[in-house]
Amino acid sequence: MASYNNTTWLQDKLNGSDGYYYRKAQNILLFDQTNSTSSALDLFNISGPILNQLLTSMQIQEAQNADFEHQESFLLTDKDYTWTLGAQKAVRELCKQIVTYWLPSYLYSEKPVTVLHSMLINKPLLNIPLQFAECLDFDVNKTLDKYKDIFIPLHYHELWSEFMNSYNEIDHNDGHHIKIKFYNKNYIDKQSNAKILLGQVWTNYINNLNPQSRVLSPYDVILLIINNIQYFGIIVYAQHKHIKSKETSIPRENITVDKWTIVQSKKENQSNQIELETKIYSQIGIYVSDECYEIFHKNHNIGQLMNIIRLTSLTPTKRHITAIMNLSSWPQYKSLLAPSLNDPYYQLADQSNVIIENCSFNQEQKKTIQIAVNMFDDIQERLFLIDGPPGTGKSKTIAGIVGHLLDKLDGNKKILICAPSNTACDELMKKILEYFNQTNQAIAVCTNFNRCTIEKQIEKKILTKAKIIISTLNYSASSRLRLLNNFKTCISFIIVDEACQASEVAAIDLSPDNRSI
Repeated sequence: MASYNNTTWLQDKLNGSDGYYYRKAQNILLFDQTNSTSSALDLFNISGPILNQLLTSMQIQEAQNADFEHQESFLLTDKDYTWTLGAQKAVRELCKQIVTYWLPSYLYSEKPVTVLHSMLINKPLLNIPLQFAECLDFDVNKTLDKYKDIFIPLHYHELWSEFMNSYNEIDHNDGHHIKIKFYNKNYIDKQSNAKILLGQVWTNYINNLNPQSRVLSPYDVILLIINNIQYFGIIVYAQHKHIKSKETSIPRENITVDKWTIVQSKKENQSNQIELETKIYSQIGIYVSDECYEIFHKNHNIGQLMNIIRLTSLTPTKRHITAIMNLSSWPQYKSLLAPSLNDPYYQLADQSNVIIENCSFNQEQKKTIQIAVNMFDDIQERLFLIDGPPGTGKSKTIAGIVGHLLDKLDGNKKILICAPSNTACDELMKKILEYFNQTNQAIAVCTNFNRCTIEKQIEKKILTKAKIIISTLNYSASSRLRLLNNFKTCISFIIVDEACQASEVAAIDLSPDNRSI
């Protein structure tokens, strides 16, 4: 088996001898995504076809003259079964709070918590109790409301922290802003009175980590700059088309293959690096406040370009708030709200002897592996925590657990392993492969797995057949991994590495059904 280095595999591939083909595949799949429409209009119960019809009626000269491959657009409709009325209302309130009451001027300097909190949300900031109820026989609705009142404001603060981090990382030179040209028609929803500005954006998509060069997507938070005044806005609609690749202005050696322009570095130690830039044409809808909408129409000339800055995505916060609002649908919610020493969820399963042949494990590691195996075999779902300082072999123990559970994964049963970052996922993969190499266990590895280079249906097939899935904690709650919940048997066992770095809500969102963690 080939060794797995703790590096970013995609960057290695892009910079390697086959980099051109990886970039071409990445762009082809990007084009598949861009010939589509995605939206967050269900926040306001607005029909996507209404905006589609409105945008289609606007004949944009630049788009007509542009050289792009036209395809009929389609609506991306990954069914989200967690999108309940309560969750929809809570996320809509968050979006309204952001565009109406959050002040971009607060991004420039730190504010006292009390001052910041009064801007973020009109609810008190409460302390987290050791437990939310004294016994299992408690008023469920009252206790759930208490849980929501405590944790939702905390996630508002967490989101604001992301805003500030993103803002501080942005190069605020004018050349790094996104340029948008607004239409002379906009949309006001009669029922919710939501104001949506409609416009067109050209994005120069290149393979880098600059958020300003990424294609805008629903739930992206942006800053609009009108007469040197900043306003928050939220992307709620995006219809993308693509224009063919173009040469970049970077002084590199250009190689033309078919219609693609390959830009290859001349540096001695980076002779295989190549860059491919693609110009994406998009029609977008931006949810803004009443004040921003009025100022826009008073001061902005239609056809004039406006600067916008992409800050971050609301998607992770949307998932967390949705998990909070749907807490009562989680089978173990009473164990969370009213934990008890007698609760089976926190008790060890009956311990049967587990043969652990690998002599490199110490006694504590062997005991932990045995506990995990017995948890897997038990019909009662349980939670078990492993605590230890760095360097005590927790990652090695995780590899041992996976190795001893692998033969038990019959049918479509799977193990989901989560970590807080991509680097941590890479490290876990490395440890697991090292273990399989040592024990001579045969396993097929899909290391070249990335949503930018794998077509969606192929990805679904890979996930369906996979026995071990390693993902960041955030991505594990995405719609793509939630597809696994539609199969008769799916995730049977969950391991969360560095769980102390995860919020409680993230773990709940990870485990919507009965399963051991």
